[in-house]
This record gives sequence, structure tokens and C-alpha cells, in this order.
Amino acid sequence: GGGTGKVKQNAPIVLTQMCLALTAIGMLITSAIMGVPIVRDFQRNTASIIYTTPYKKWQYLGGRFIGSFIVLMFVFSGAILGFLFGYLSPWADTENLAPININHFVYIYFSFMLPSLFFMASIFFMGGALSRKILIVYTQGTFLLCLYLIVSSAVGNLDNQRLASLFDPFCLGALEVETQYWTVAEQNSTLPPLSGLILQNRLVWLIVSILSLIATYFFFSFNVFVLI
Repeated sequence: GGGTGKVKQNAPIVLTQMCLALTAIGMLITSAIMGVPIVRDFQRNTASIIYTTPYKKWQYLGGRFIGSFIVLMFVFSGAILGFLFGYLSPWADTENLAPININHFVYIYFSFMLPSLFFMASIFFMGGALSRKILIVYTQGTFLLCLYLIVSSAVGNLDNQRLASLFDPFCLGALEVETQYWTVAEQNSTLPPLSGLILQNRLVWLIVSILSLIATYFFFSFNVFVLI
């Protein structure tokens, strides 16, 4: 990926788009990390041991989620570091690069990538914890991919742009709508602001993430056998 025309290859808008795209593409990685913490206890027959210890449900679920999410954050930080090292490499095309600004990388990671990762982490964790089946986790991934493709198509329709952008869990649609009239100078120097449609999108999916975790806690049964 990279800029086109006079837009620099490491322009803030380009870097944001590429990081969000990698977050979406990495959905399989997210499901593999966040969907299996609870499932693994049943696959390895350790659930009966763990569930008889004096752990409380919130401690068990919180420990599994936080530990897995830290790993997820570390894995996807590779995208940011990869771009940074790529731009600093001796073979980089310096003529098409703007001056490197570390603050841009930090801002994009925490303002755009982490909210999307938190949403996916919450959804996949809920699916694995409540179903205890890895097939459900992968089904969720397929559903999210279909949702993203549908929303991407709808964003091109002027009548549905704003509404469709809110239903894009990766914020690419909202980013496109909010920055579609930016000048070349703005694209090369301005970070996408957390306001307007972008902020609304982030808040919508943050609420969905929190509700998913709440549902996981209340509907999770701290028993080895669950009657369905």
C-alpha cells in the first residue's frame, strides 16, 4: 500500500488506512488468540481441575480475557513497528516519504487499531466462552467478514454512506467518508480526528464490545457440564 499522486506513502491518512486494513485481514489471528482461552480448558481436559479451585467467575474470565488481549496487542503492534522500520530502512523511497513522526504511529495504534481489536476480542471471547466450541468462533469470523463486505459496498452509495459507516467495525468506511474531501496537503500532514462520524463509529462498537463482555459474564456457566 501507499499514497497515490502527491500523497506521501507514509501520510497519516495512508498509514491509518493500512493499519485498519491489516486489523481486518488479521481477523483469523484475533479469533485464534481470543476465541480459544476457555475452549482450550475443555480440549485439554483441565476445566474440571480449574473449576473446582476457589476462583470466582470474574477472576477466571477476567484473567483469560486480559491475558489473551495483551498477547493480541503485542502481535498487532508488529504492524505499526513494521511500517516504522520499513520507512526507516535504507532502501526506502525517501522522495515519496514525509518526515517520520513517532506520534502519528502511537496515535493511530491507540485511537484506531486498539478499539477495533477490542471489539473483535470481545466478540470472539464471548463466542468461545459461551459455546465452548471452536467452530462457533470461526463462524463468527465469517459473519464479521460478510458484514464488512456488505458495509464496504454500501459506503459507495451516497444515500447510505453515513449509516453504513456506523456499521463498519473496522472504521474504514467512516474514515473514507470523513476524509473524502481532504486536500493533498491535509492528507500529508493531518491525522484523522476522533470526531464526527469516526467518533460515532468508535463509540458504537465500544458499546457493543462492553455489552458482549457483560453478556459473557452473566451467561457463562462456571460448571464443566452445561445443560442445553
